[in-house]
This record gives sequence, C-alpha cells and structure tokens, in this order.
Amino acid sequence: MKTGRYHQKYAPSFPLNGMHSCASQTSKATFLGRPWIPGHSYHSYGYDPVSRKMICTGHQGMSFAFDPQDSSWTYKGLPKGMNYRNGFYTLTLTSTPGGIYAWTADKKLSLFKYDGKKDSWSAIEVKGLKLPGTRCDQSGMCYDAKRDRLLLTHAHIKRDLISIDLKTMIAKRFKPASLPEKIKAAKFFHRETCYDASNDAMVIASYGRTWAVYDCKSNAWVGVDLAGSGCTGVSSGLMYDPNNKQLVVVDTNSKVSVLKLDMSKGRAMK
Repeated sequence: MKTGRYHQKYAPSFPLNGMHSCASQTSKATFLGRPWIPGHSYHSYGYDPVSRKMICTGHQGMSFAFDPQDSSWTYKGLPKGMNYRNGFYTLTLTSTPGGIYAWTADKKLSLFKYDGKKDSWSAIEVKGLKLPGTRCDQSGMCYDAKRDRLLLTHAHIKRDLISIDLKTMIAKRFKPASLPEKIKAAKFFHRETCYDASNDAMVIASYGRTWAVYDCKSNAWVGVDLAGSGCTGVSSGLMYDPNNKQLVVVDTNSKVSVLKLDMSKGRAMK
C-alpha cells in the first residue's frame, strides 16, 4: 500500500496440467506445500486478525494459512460438513475482529468459524432463519462492523438481505426500504460485497457503471454512479482500507483502483 507495488518472496510454482479457471489439479498443493491460486478465487480468502494470517479455502477440500511476515504456508483438510458446490470458491469467507466466518453450500452445517489460535474450523449453530446454501456468482457475505453482524446476499431472496447477529447467532431475512427517486440500475449482482465503514454501507460490485449500495443507517438500496477511469465490473475484488477510508478494487488483471463513495450523490435503485 505504501509503495504501490506487488512483491513475492519466493519463486512461483507451475502445475503439471496448467492452471484451469477453477484450479482442478491432480495435486492439492505444490511440492513445497503452497496452494495453487486459481483465476476464480473470489470469496475463498480472508485475513484473520487473531492469527494474523490470510486464510484461503479455494482448493479441493483444503484450508491454507499464509503468514505475511515470512511468506510461509501451512495447510490441513477441511472438517466434515464444510462443503462447497460447483467450485471451491463457493466457500464464502469474511473477516471479523473475532476471526473468519465461512458460509457453505451445506444447508445443515451452513456456517463455520476459524480459530486462529488452534488453526482449526468449527461448525457454528445458527438460530432463526435456515440459511440457503451458497451459490457460484449468486451469493455474498460481509461484516457490518457497526452492528456486529454478518450481511448475506443471495439470488433466491432477490433484493432482500439476511443478517446474522454475532452476539446471539440469530439469522433473519429483512427487506430494505426504497428511496423515492427511482433509476434503472445496472444488472443486480450478488457476488462481491464489502462493508464501507466510513459510509456505513455495503457495496456490491455490479455490471456497468452503476453499483448497488445498501445504506445500513437508512435501510435502503441506493444506486451509485461511478466516476473516473478505475476498474469496475463483476470480475473485481473489493477490500476496505480503514486508514484511507476508501475501497480498494482489484480487477482480474491485478490492476488496482481506489473508490471513494459519495453517498450524497447516490440515487435509489428501482
């Protein structure tokens, strides 16, 4: 972030069969125990503040931990019930101050939490609403830091949202209100979500130049028109930068852009 440069402390490895889009390989890791990073790796990673490591589950039944201090990797198998559908990236991870949560494709064991001290995953009982299983490109999750809750999007619930209170672990479905002004928004996309603490809003990367933003305080969907020449679209990863109070957007070609929301110019979604 300070130098604006990428760096890697070790030479890359190359898989025997080439790197397919979803990273199906004959080996689950390199000979040195490092994961194959696929092109489709969205959702499947998150920073754990307890262990101070990046956790990645976008692999064939494996959980990897990366230490940014020495660039070392460790790995172990996923526990029973931590299932995915169609691709490993449907294990949807999001970071919280207490650790990483993983939303799965399993309708019975739908939520897991990572223990950074023990380097292990455990199933979490969710009360209230039965969570739908994750789907490729059709669901997303982020952490609402102001209310200590998880916010989930899913195509099956249209533009409604699901919240999970992390104190009570009670899940509920709710419908955001609409603001008076209506616009014809870009195609609503449920996958890439990020909580912007400076605006108290959940941002969803959408098709085109108009993105869907959930205003948490007003409980309303807002369509925000993007300006500038930075990368946009659904093939982008989102991360909130608390030091600069902005979103960092990384596209599929590793181009980095920053996004500062101006909610006063937001317009209601249809």
